[in-house]
Amino acid sequence: MGKGDWNAKILLAFLSLYLIWGSTYLAIRFMVETVPPFMGAGTRFFIAGTTMMAWAAFKGNSLPPRKQWLGPALFGALLLAGTNGCVSWASQFVPSGVIALLQATVPLWFVLLDAVWIRQEKNGLRELAAVLLGLCGVAFLVFSRHGTALSPAFHPKGLAVALSGPFLWAFGSLLTRRLPSPPSNVQSSGIAMSTGGILLLTMSLLFGETQEFDPASVTAKSLLAVSYLIVFGSFIAFSAYNWLIRIQSPTLVGTYTFVNPLVALVLGRLLAGESISLQAVLGGLVIVGSVILLWNRKRKN
Repeated sequence: MGKGDWNAKILLAFLSLYLIWGSTYLAIRFMVETVPPFMGAGTRFFIAGTTMMAWAAFKGNSLPPRKQWLGPALFGALLLAGTNGCVSWASQFVPSGVIALLQATVPLWFVLLDAVWIRQEKNGLRELAAVLLGLCGVAFLVFSRHGTALSPAFHPKGLAVALSGPFLWAFGSLLTRRLPSPPSNVQSSGIAMSTGGILLLTMSLLFGETQEFDPASVTAKSLLAVSYLIVFGSFIAFSAYNWLIRIQSPTLVGTYTFVNPLVALVLGRLLAGESISLQAVLGGLVIVGSVILLWNRKRKN
């Protein structure tokens, strides 16, 4: 990849993954305070997806042929209904910063799955060392003394569900790269989010969320969180990811999972009063260092 390909659009797309998605973990936590997890996540993606499809139709884009629906539909099923469904449900029991930490295993899954399945990336010892360095930074954060997985308030089932998300995300991202999708990123994102939204709302019905839900109990904070997730988390950041994963190295795109925990911890401190220890700061520096190593290595390749 030439240096000329690293234009402002690509850099802004990466920044949206790093900063916006890092903030969505706290937004999801605020959402599930008064909105059932599958209902909230499903509403978020269904509104965002149908809006994008309507916008594409308004701009004169006809519906893509059936074969081009497979890639984004499966993307929506695995990454949105799967991973985001896990994150939303686990957010009832696990702090948002720690859920973001668990997602930092996505690059490792990218490398491992590519090595045994896709075999497209040329990931050598340097790439593996960068990924392992990032995971060491995550370990610093996880085993920090304040607000970590050592807390007795942690929910084992919530942790198990949260841990299943990274694998689904990496698997779905690699799988859908090989499947046909519409040339329009707006349509592709719209199909993926609509599919994920429908599946999540179906899960909400199956789990009985609608029977226990009281609209009058929804707070303004939860409503603002849902709105933020629709506009910034879905319209902007997800569209950026859906575009980047088709034109950039999956390992490089996956580096956002190293930065997101740092963003989540900082926002948790500023907006939720969570403390940040010196050990957490050191872990964040290690994470940023691993991202720089991967970026430089992939740009050279």
